[in-house]
Amino acid sequence: MMARDTNDPVKLLDLNRDKLVRDIFHVGPIVDRLFATDFVTEQEKNTIIGGQGDDRHSRAGKLLDVVRSKGLDAFFCFREVLRGYCPYSEELLRHCPKHNSKFMFWCNQCECLQCEYCKAEHVQIEHDFTAIFSITENIKAKFDSFIRESRLKLSCVRNRKVSSTELHEFKLWAKTSGVELRALVSRAIEEEENWFVTKLRNQGTPSVSEQGPVNTGVLERGRLSDRTAVGQVAVRRKYEDAIGLRTLLTSNYDELVKDMKSINPIINSLYQEGIIKEEEKCGILQESRIPQDQARRLLDVIACKGTIEALHHFVKALETTYPHLAELLHQCPKHNKKFELYCEDCKELICEDCRDSQHSGHYTTSITTIVAMCQSEFDRFIQDNRETIMDIRHQKTDPEGQEKRVKERQADLHDMITRKIQEEVNMLISNLDQSSSNSIVVSLRDTTEGKGSTNCIKKFRKIAKFTVLSAVSTMLILLAYAFI
Repeated sequence: MMARDTNDPVKLLDLNRDKLVRDIFHVGPIVDRLFATDFVTEQEKNTIIGGQGDDRHSRAGKLLDVVRSKGLDAFFCFREVLRGYCPYSEELLRHCPKHNSKFMFWCNQCECLQCEYCKAEHVQIEHDFTAIFSITENIKAKFDSFIRESRLKLSCVRNRKVSSTELHEFKLWAKTSGVELRALVSRAIEEEENWFVTKLRNQGTPSVSEQGPVNTGVLERGRLSDRTAVGQVAVRRKYEDAIGLRTLLTSNYDELVKDMKSINPIINSLYQEGIIKEEEKCGILQESRIPQDQARRLLDVIACKGTIEALHHFVKALETTYPHLAELLHQCPKHNKKFELYCEDCKELICEDCRDSQHSGHYTTSITTIVAMCQSEFDRFIQDNRETIMDIRHQKTDPEGQEKRVKERQADLHDMITRKIQEEVNMLISNLDQSSSNSIVVSLRDTTEGKGSTNCIKKFRKIAKFTVLSAVSTMLILLAYAFI
């Protein structure tokens, strides 16, 4: 039996009224769009805009009241317009109407979206659920990592002299990572489109998010330059010295222990890399059957070793098994907060606390905005596809033309994300070339100055030699006069 809608999504206007009124700054463009699509009359439009005595909060409140009175079609139009002006507010209107919580799961039997509370209350406990945004989280983690590493490599080139071989490796890493990221995105979007088309044709093939995690073996194989340069300053994060990583390990000790449910894959990886010995491996696993006790023992062993190689390999193993925990060890060790900014003046990654305390007045850029935007667009694509399937099942939407619509959206989404990835790659390569050229100019200037100094020394030696010879000649002449 198909699941039915539990609540009208228009209720979300009331549930999130305070936030919407706070965040909607300009109602004019939204009202114009609703008026152009015949969802509000001219009189209602004038009422919403109001007179000079109305502030933006009262205008936003009146707008919400009118949209709520117009029904579901007006609500969807309003939500779509809001997406272009205030994406965060638009996401609130995509929540579960019953619990005002984000939809996170898809029930494969009922074919309906569920938030975490709906899932907990689901009457058919034998039904299986899939996390619909797992694939976008995977892409986000990879894209985040690429941008973070690219900024660190750029800082490395700007802050010290690098060889032409290192520079070549950096460029090769950028191009390879870009190709693999685009391939990962292409596959994910294509499989999501195939899922929708298959569901539309009433077949039961799962989507990419229902097939488990995407195989990222190709992506990992492309990071050879990172793995071969373990312990080298050229590819190390600025903070990734033994002291910084031990600090992060200590600061996040409790959370790491709590969430590391199984450490076998991590231990096996560290053993294969020669970081831990066989007796240490056996000691950790035989310490206790409780996962948390084993995790504590593993963290203690890694901390005691204390070398950058041991800590680095532990982080890499953690990235494969528990990516969200690995992110904790990619943070600012001083404030234990995520690096979200890049200081263009100091050429280094910083957190918000670093900006406020040490980089006040510096020019900083966000390294998370682009990734968040791409993830948000992909999330919308996934959720819209599932909402469409639900509406078709409940005969609220005509399936005619839906396949063409999703193919067009798929193409637009693919172009947008892959373009952003390529722009990041091009930016890194361009800045690497510029920074290396500046280094060459400095080197040439130093060489020229060195040659100039050498010439000065030679001239000085000639002058000194001439002076000594003149002094000797003068003394000999004086002696000759004395004898006469």
